[in-house]
Amino acid sequence: MAVAIYPISEKPAPVPRFNLPLILPLFILTCVSLLFSLILFILSMLDLGYLSMWMNPTMALITIIFHVTVLVLSRKRAAHDSTFFSAVVVCAYLLGVVWFVAFILTNIVAAVKSDRFFGLDELKGNGLPATIGSQRGQIILTLFETVVLEAFAIKGHLAVREKNDPEDWRPRTGQQ
Repeated sequence: MAVAIYPISEKPAPVPRFNLPLILPLFILTCVSLLFSLILFILSMLDLGYLSMWMNPTMALITIIFHVTVLVLSRKRAAHDSTFFSAVVVCAYLLGVVWFVAFILTNIVAAVKSDRFFGLDELKGNGLPATIGSQRGQIILTLFETVVLEAFAIKGHLAVREKNDPEDWRPRTGQQ
């Protein structure tokens, strides 16, 4: 006589869930941001960062380090560590603001033709493979990265507020 190990029911088997370090919308935004940062780093290295006043390659590397750190620490953090995610959200807001500054600087360099900034002709004369397409691509991707990082921060902020736990937004003290 066969004995069933699991109870037999009419319900279909549950869909297997992946063990993601973040909630699904934040994980998707993280992956998109990592992709944009990598592409933006490659594009900005075509001109060695001159067309963005060195903001795009620097911010792309900082963003990649930020996201990789968040993914690694999200796997390792303890369930009771309430200050971890609030710090991540604050850092994401700050990164989004700095990306917006990079967007403004990249637009200024593209719009202004003066002796203060390197132009595309000077960069090509120095042997760098920068083109008008790479410059416009940097402008567009910088704006997209700003929007994605701010969406990450807002979605993370809303996820914390859904818990209705104000302790998540307060630093830990020794009185617990």
